[in-house]
Amino acid sequence: MPIARHLVATKGHWSTLGGTFSEGDTLLIVAPQYQDEMVLEAITTALREAGAAEVLRITPQEMGVPVKGTPGGIDTGEADAHEGWKEAAGVKGGQWVGDRIELIKFKEYLEEHPEIDGAYYGTGGRGHIRRWLGEHQDRFKTFWQLRNKEEFIWRFNNFPYTIWTMVEEWMAKLMGMASDARITDPQGTDLRFSIPGAVSPLWEKNILRPNHLMAYPPMAFRVWPGLTDLDEYLKYSIPVWETTEGTVAATAGHGGFYPAVKLHFEKGIVREIEGEGKAADAWRKNQEKWGDVQYPGFPEPSYLYHVDIAVATNPKAFRSRYIWKQNVFGTDRMRGGVIHMGFGLEHPDPRFGDFVHDEKVPGKHGSHMHIYFPTYALRMRNTGKWIKIIDRGWITLYDDPQIKRLASTIGDPCSVLSYDYVPPLPGINMAGDYEDYAENPASWAERELNLEFEIGKI
Repeated sequence: MPIARHLVATKGHWSTLGGTFSEGDTLLIVAPQYQDEMVLEAITTALREAGAAEVLRITPQEMGVPVKGTPGGIDTGEADAHEGWKEAAGVKGGQWVGDRIELIKFKEYLEEHPEIDGAYYGTGGRGHIRRWLGEHQDRFKTFWQLRNKEEFIWRFNNFPYTIWTMVEEWMAKLMGMASDARITDPQGTDLRFSIPGAVSPLWEKNILRPNHLMAYPPMAFRVWPGLTDLDEYLKYSIPVWETTEGTVAATAGHGGFYPAVKLHFEKGIVREIEGEGKAADAWRKNQEKWGDVQYPGFPEPSYLYHVDIAVATNPKAFRSRYIWKQNVFGTDRMRGGVIHMGFGLEHPDPRFGDFVHDEKVPGKHGSHMHIYFPTYALRMRNTGKWIKIIDRGWITLYDDPQIKRLASTIGDPCSVLSYDYVPPLPGINMAGDYEDYAENPASWAERELNLEFEIGKI
């Protein structure tokens, strides 16, 4: 119970619930069927102790969200992290972000139950949830990311909120002062883009998202609150796409691992795909099928625009041992310094949605790449000097004397600010051949989670 009471009392970014409810509230937890019941009971008890009048629990399936590919529609949580290629293969035509069944059912449930004052649901996409809930957006309080014992006890939930927000705000300020950006990574990423002066102030205003900094203007502008008018969105995004050049390479996305894929970009669009295996084949199929679609107002035909660069900032997250037992691969991208990138056009303007429905083309992004050891460099507009806000996966502000002094008021700053986990990648930060890893990364990750290797180093 002490941990549960701490999580309920502590204000935070992701899993903690402090400040999300008032005394006398009726609360709803939308927890999966594979939820650890001991964790749920502890949190429910702590919420009631803290003043909640009632705490209800429902599963997404009880709200009407279907579960595909499981016997009887039962969400067992079973996942195969070897099958990360399925994310790219799952791109479908005629589906707009506003059509997401989980958001529709969540909204319908809140409409049917006005007695619910606050609800906890989902594990990501805060902006999407709030936008599509409309007048009910304030009843969504935060994610439900307390599904198992790891998520209940990991130090992610204890990282000092003051330090966390200071680092995020500082990083956002530096991005807003930049004229150019370059992201490199030893797995093969080398991507560059520029930020015109007219774009910078609006970008900085929209960068801050908890543990998910919107580190690429077209991403910041399309997510709540963002730019909801398509013409305005394109006005500020096109100049950035025109300068986006280079490569992005990875062996994992939101759905799991896959053999290495490298994407080549010119003017913000995928032009060439390197790699062998189902993931690379799925990318090529999407390029072949949707590469000539002219979306309304976009500068060139293609669905495969670069739309996401998101930076995680919490140093205490780690890769979950549940990735082969539950669908919790999302924890893989939550540790500070990890960048995930996403591709595929999406926008909330109904005109965009109408085009997607009428032409039966994709209308939401859905293919991602996790970049584990990125260096994110910015050229300052006022001095022309390049600085690194991330250096081979390390958030450099955690070395700043001001941040260290603040951490020293809590404990040893080296312990407070250190990473709890760094993935070991052969040929990059551990002995071995990277090409062996790149051919079958899931098997290496499985061995790592079986404790065959030491935790990697930055």
